[in-house]
Amino acid sequence: MNEMYKERWNEICFLFSENVNKEISEGLFEKFIIQSLRVLEWKQSLNDFEIRPSFPIGSSNRISPDFLVKKDNQKLFVIEIKQPNIQLNSGFQKQLFSYMRQLKLEYGLLIGQAIQIFYDGNSNNQDDPVLLEIIKFEKDNERGIKFVKLFSKDSFTQEELKNFTVEAINKLNRKLDFKNITEKILSESFKPEIFNFIKQKFLCDYDGELLDNVLENIDIKILKKGDSDTDIFQNNNISVSRQDSKSGVINSILNSICAKPKSQEEILSELVHLFPNRSPDSMMNTIKAQLGGTNPLRMEKEKKIKIRVTYDENIRRYSVEEPAVKYDNQIIRDYIRKSYNLSVDEFSQYIADKYINDSYQKKIFLQKGVWLKIKLNYIAGLILSLRGNNVFTPKELRDIIRKEIIPSTSEMSDNQLSGILLTSDVHLNVKNSKWHNGYPCLKQMERGKYQFIGFNSK
Repeated sequence: MNEMYKERWNEICFLFSENVNKEISEGLFEKFIIQSLRVLEWKQSLNDFEIRPSFPIGSSNRISPDFLVKKDNQKLFVIEIKQPNIQLNSGFQKQLFSYMRQLKLEYGLLIGQAIQIFYDGNSNNQDDPVLLEIIKFEKDNERGIKFVKLFSKDSFTQEELKNFTVEAINKLNRKLDFKNITEKILSESFKPEIFNFIKQKFLCDYDGELLDNVLENIDIKILKKGDSDTDIFQNNNISVSRQDSKSGVINSILNSICAKPKSQEEILSELVHLFPNRSPDSMMNTIKAQLGGTNPLRMEKEKKIKIRVTYDENIRRYSVEEPAVKYDNQIIRDYIRKSYNLSVDEFSQYIADKYINDSYQKKIFLQKGVWLKIKLNYIAGLILSLRGNNVFTPKELRDIIRKEIIPSTSEMSDNQLSGILLTSDVHLNVKNSKWHNGYPCLKQMERGKYQFIGFNSK
């Protein structure tokens, strides 16, 4: 029996893929459709199908599908055809959908470069008919053979079509579930679940505080396999990296020369420590690309900063001449606009009014010299302090910013937000007061731990 369906399909393939010129007229193409229907045992002489039948719609309109297939005078499915040289598109699909809806038919076929099978019955939860299958005109195509079995007159049954439809919709739903699960795992909101899993894994052997400190100093990124060209640990279809993106390397170069002047070799030494899984040669190429060449340097153009180049015993060293806050401010501005639709000044006034009761502190907070990264660390530290959390980590500050101050920053990676906030720049004991522009708001208690102190008079 299957050999019969296979022969029928291959005859249809001969008509369409081997015997039809792509420049064929629609009238001649229609004749090949009629021949194909005959192959499927539908006979025009037995009134099995009508060509361009006309049906009244309302008082003055009519519709005329290309083919209407019937059995015992019961309408079964409608066919809309397009020449094979025309790409099947949504406009043609909507035309078919209109015929299906007006004639109250569950199934419709759109035939041109391929066969598209659409369904519009009770199992369809979409607004438009759902595409169940696309079948190319290829010899011995299993989908084509299945199509012949379903749509031949001598084997056509509603039950078989229903079983095919349920199976196809289940496949579509499974693909949708796969996509939804993948997006959930890849989302930033899922990252705490991973950290919690790691913590639970080691709790039997180490204390929780130590594990929290370890997790505070790493960043985990989950990627679909093939989505990154960086060096990563791969496990089947999911890859995990530790601060392992090119943007992370570039931001680390910037952070390094913000601290003090450094040569390219000194910068590379720090990067090797930060990114042990990346190629040193690749990172040196990135350093040379960012800091090499003529003025303005690439990093100056991309980060909107000014870099000072000095020579010490013929060794070229780089340092940031102007505060590297303009570029980071633009990123935060975008997220502020996304969360509140406010300018930075309007947002600063808003959070000052909401959180700061001390008029003196509020006045300083709103001064132009208090940079945005200082303000965000200030408000997050103030919130934690008011809640009785007198000593906290940078990650706790970032969590407050994500959850309460600028919710849209939850889209950012923790590493990116950390590089913008630079909590280590805004404490009282920082090495260079230029890093906070004379407005420290935190006090470092120990490595990685801070306390909120507010502003002193400048």
